[in-house]
Amino acid sequence: MIHEKHVAAIKWGDELGKRLESLRGEISLRDLEAKTEQVGQKVSFQYIQQLEQPSRFIKRIKNDYLSVSLDVLKVLCLALDTDLSDLLDLTKIKISS
Repeated sequence: MIHEKHVAAIKWGDELGKRLESLRGEISLRDLEAKTEQVGQKVSFQYIQQLEQPSRFIKRIKNDYLSVSLDVLKVLCLALDTDLSDLLDLTKIKISS
């Protein structure tokens, strides 16, 4: 088990992007941005779009993946009223809070 204080970022790709988009459901990107602000840390709709469609943006940074902070993912999950485990596959690595 790895305590979350030791995890700065998550390697982010298309599979996780699709999972985030699925969890967002019918909520618009702008509404999710507003919800993140309400829970304490604004995540811009543009950044959420990058996370949902990482392949589109990876080409610009000339890398194979995006890195996203665990703090941002926790805010998104809080705004979506879901658990981090619903977004990330935590069966191989357990992150505790």
